[in-house]
Amino acid sequence: MKKTILKVFAAILIVANLFALTSCANTSWVAKAGDETVPAGVYLNYLIDAYYTAAYSVPSQQIDMFKQKIGDVEVEDYIKNTALDSTKRYLAINKLFNEYKLSLTDEEIKKVENEVESLWNQVATIYENNGCGKESFTKVLLSEEKFKKIFEYYYSKDGKEPLAEKDKK
Repeated sequence: MKKTILKVFAAILIVANLFALTSCANTSWVAKAGDETVPAGVYLNYLIDAYYTAAYSVPSQQIDMFKQKIGDVEVEDYIKNTALDSTKRYLAINKLFNEYKLSLTDEEIKKVENEVESLWNQVATIYENNGCGKESFTKVLLSEEKFKKIFEYYYSKDGKEPLAEKDKK
């Protein structure tokens, strides 16, 4: 398993370096939709998360995970697809959040900052060694808080499409 982890992280670093070397343009982001961009560290965060999700989702922990499938999908493709889906979600959340002119309260921002401080101590070495810094990690958690705000915008009692309490569950 340790060799597999090293292979994946090597692949992640290669991808990160490819982004840096493939263009003379701004390489601080890896994806863009309109004015919204995904910083390279955010994408690497999603790759790392997808790797760990795959590691726990394979049928057998005794077999090299890259020789297995999750459902009908090869693990390598699963990781790439999951990271890409997360990247698209990140872009969509930021786009809608800005489009609806939403904002996070000081309390919500403080909550995220506290969560980052708590979690970062546990994961910093893995994430930093693979190109994802604390700032990118924070952006991912802020994105999730923005998603909650968008959900409230639509489905809260005073939202655009309020849900009955029983439907929320």
